[in-house]
Amino acid sequence: MEKQVQKLDEIKVAIVVARSKNFVIGRDGDLPWHLSSDLKNFKSITSGKPIIMGRKTFQSLPRLLPNRTHIVISRDIEYRPEGALLFSNIQSAIAAAKSIAFDKELDEICIIGGGEIYKQAIEFADIIYLTIVDCEIEGDTYFPQLDETLWKEVEATYFEKSEKDDFAFELKKLVQI
Repeated sequence: MEKQVQKLDEIKVAIVVARSKNFVIGRDGDLPWHLSSDLKNFKSITSGKPIIMGRKTFQSLPRLLPNRTHIVISRDIEYRPEGALLFSNIQSAIAAAKSIAFDKELDEICIIGGGEIYKQAIEFADIIYLTIVDCEIEGDTYFPQLDETLWKEVEATYFEKSEKDDFAFELKKLVQI
């Protein structure tokens, strides 16, 4: 059960990301791996919450993700993301997501990518759900380096490679200090 928030500024901004050891998060508009176990983690973290993403990330989804409000950021004012809300910048997208979360009595919103959105969102983030995939892989989209003096690891769970996962990985929860 989510704790009830009393004010909009109590709603946490969470970044949800999977990256390789060399910070790759994407290749050719898609994930460069398949991690069934991490997709379950992603669903558990984001379900019921507003999710913020860039246009390319939205277009890479196989469909609208169930039980989530989709918020897309794009500079293209002609773009019309079906089934999603559209905003032109990270600040207005976060404000809208917090308002939706407040109305639903949620304590967290999630930012799910891609690379440019993560770069813009990092300064607003309170929590990072960071999956570190046990590989170095080629890609064209990267997660920014974190200033480690600003973040503290509060949880970590290691997942062995399984038949449904291309690699082993570790899921960490980081909170801003």
